[in-house]
Amino acid sequence: MRTSLDRVGSKSGVWPALRECLQRHGRAAVVGAMLVLPGLVKAREITVAPLGGDFTSDTAGLAAAQSGDRVTVRAGVYYEAVSFSRSGSAAAGFITLQGDVGAILDGNGGSVHGITINSRNYVRVVGMTVRNFRGNGTPMGIDVEGNSSFIE
Repeated sequence: MRTSLDRVGSKSGVWPALRECLQRHGRAAVVGAMLVLPGLVKAREITVAPLGGDFTSDTAGLAAAQSGDRVTVRAGVYYEAVSFSRSGSAAAGFITLQGDVGAILDGNGGSVHGITINSRNYVRVVGMTVRNFRGNGTPMGIDVEGNSSFIE
């Protein structure tokens, strides 16, 4: 027997299925659906690129990312420092910052860290080139501090 929840993730989408479930089956069914939805909602692919991406800065791309999302940085030089504004989760997955070949964070000799992970969990950084950053006079590409765990 098919129910409204069988269509979650299909073309009809999550919210129309929940609305229909509420109308047909009441609140208890919707509460049950909400407990299983985190595993069914698909992660997003967020693209950062000088042209043609969702965002033109790594900072904006990471700010938009939620648990399970991947922020892919296309080739280019990005003159900025970034930090993860939230954690991923065991249930929904890592927040991933992934650089394509030629994706470069450049500090232009500035006195900050290139990538900061401060008390965040389930975050991943892959393939990014980080250069020309200095933290307290010492070259510092990635800084992990606080109660951070599950960092890759």
